[in-house]
Amino acid sequence: MATFAPPRHRSPPNLPSLRTSKTCFLSGNLARQSLFWAPIGLTITTNGPLMNCSPSSTSPEVSAPTAEACINLGLSLFAKGRVRDALQQFDTALTLDPNPVEAQAALYNKACCHAYREEGKKVADCLRTALKDYGLKFGTILNDPDLAAFRATPEFRELQEELLLGFLCYLPIPRLLLAVKGGDSAPDLLDTSGNAGINIGGIIVLVALFFWENKKEEEQLAQITRNETLSRLPLRLSN
Repeated sequence: MATFAPPRHRSPPNLPSLRTSKTCFLSGNLARQSLFWAPIGLTITTNGPLMNCSPSSTSPEVSAPTAEACINLGLSLFAKGRVRDALQQFDTALTLDPNPVEAQAALYNKACCHAYREEGKKVADCLRTALKDYGLKFGTILNDPDLAAFRATPEFRELQEELLLGFLCYLPIPRLLLAVKGGDSAPDLLDTSGNAGINIGGIIVLVALFFWENKKEEEQLAQITRNETLSRLPLRLSN
């Protein structure tokens, strides 16, 4: 049975706090404290009733887990090849009221775990949420080698098309027309045109990436076809 080493797992490079090490999302470490339990004993006196004796020391409080700690632990587990346990930690982090940076990191690392397990739909769901709600850059997905296999799936193509349609829906064409027409209730032309320019620029970039991916895929298919043709050629010559 073949064994597979876990892929290089990295957090999104667009987050400054994630650039230093792929195995440490934030500087904090998960606090580990053991429970201290002291039984309440009974002391028997010769002249009085039974008495409860309180323990002389109090039990230390166990710190509650945080999203930061779960992400760090998840990355550590993933580095050891324990993908399922790492996935559970990233899921837990998302339930602990994470800030936007922590939520983006948890979702992105969760997507990489699903990619390792070849769960394309779950990868797309995690990345979709990170893109729409937590500012993940699409270029991060395109450049991460851990997601190379996912980029060859139909789920990735659907995600691309969905993002393109989303950009088109956000174009402020009616608002821009009102600004050009003018009037008391018309929006500011400079601000509206600036927003439109930003959106159009985003669409141009996304379309360019879309066609670049298609061209790359066509080149790969052509290379495979050439290799198959060359492999059949000696058989034809021998016949």
